[in-house]
Amino acid sequence: LASAIDAPHRQWRRILRDLSELHLHQVHNNNTNNTSYLDPSSVAHPDDSMTTDEWGMAAAAVMVTFLIVLYLVYSSLNEPKPPLSKKEIDLIQQTWEVVGTLPKEDVGVLLFKNIFELAGDAAPAVADLFKFSKSKGFRLKPFMANAELKEHSVGVVDTVSTAISMLTDLPGLVPVLKDLGKRHVKYGVVPLHYDVVGAAFLATLEQGLPKGLASAEVKGAFTKMWGVVSSTMQSDYYKSKSKSE
Repeated sequence: LASAIDAPHRQWRRILRDLSELHLHQVHNNNTNNTSYLDPSSVAHPDDSMTTDEWGMAAAAVMVTFLIVLYLVYSSLNEPKPPLSKKEIDLIQQTWEVVGTLPKEDVGVLLFKNIFELAGDAAPAVADLFKFSKSKGFRLKPFMANAELKEHSVGVVDTVSTAISMLTDLPGLVPVLKDLGKRHVKYGVVPLHYDVVGAAFLATLEQGLPKGLASAEVKGAFTKMWGVVSSTMQSDYYKSKSKSE
């Protein structure tokens, strides 16, 4: 992606470099003929006629200036936009600060409760992905969390907190998410599971946040964030797997 974005920039830089070298070559030739920009005698008057070299040098200077302006405009228009705006990141982080005032265990257990409910008939298979489902005290219907689930859920909430804190540092966050995604492949997680977890995460926010705080704007920002997290975690493994198949 970065290579594709940078390719047109490299072409423009090459053109500008070549034209600049041409311009400097003409200036050098002119100076060799003892003509200087600072020499009053070399300044053309209205009744003077310009030589072919002078016309060429002036045209090259105008062309270089034009292409520099065009390149700057092109660069500003084609600069890749971040997946999340500053406003969205601020909204996500401010909202998560409110979540941080709640007990982590309560937030995490509610998240897993929502995951299993939204998984529907697939809930037993989803539960089997986790070690806590094999331990005493865990139950899907009616839902009951055991000590192992509570411990695991706290770790999940901590991971989400870390990811949200790094939203302003995507170059640092992306490798973390990719590594996390690869590890989840080993656990048996498939792309469909990401959709379930994303929906459960939004439901947990709506249920856990104070009334009125889970606005449409907040939901939209967190939905967009989960899209970035989900696609990044899946990017390395599932794409390469689909190509090989």
